[in-house]
Amino acid sequence: MNTLDGFDEDVEVDVNQLSSRAGIGCSCAATATERVDDDAICRVLVDYPESAEACRQLVDRALERGGRDNVTVVVASYTFS
Repeated sequence: MNTLDGFDEDVEVDVNQLSSRAGIGCSCAATATERVDDDAICRVLVDYPESAEACRQLVDRALERGGRDNVTVVVASYTFS
């Protein structure tokens, strides 16, 4: 794993794959996924089709549930060609 100051072999990355509607991808830091369960994440992605609003909703929910730092969420829309 690359870090800002080099390489750190002790860094562990958690990867969880969620099913949601086609055309939406979501990546959340552990701080978000520890506070917002998979079903709630999927509901937000369905209820808020705009990526920026979905991100805001997920960050807000993580903070409301006790997240204190590094609540990171990336939501991207995509199409197949």
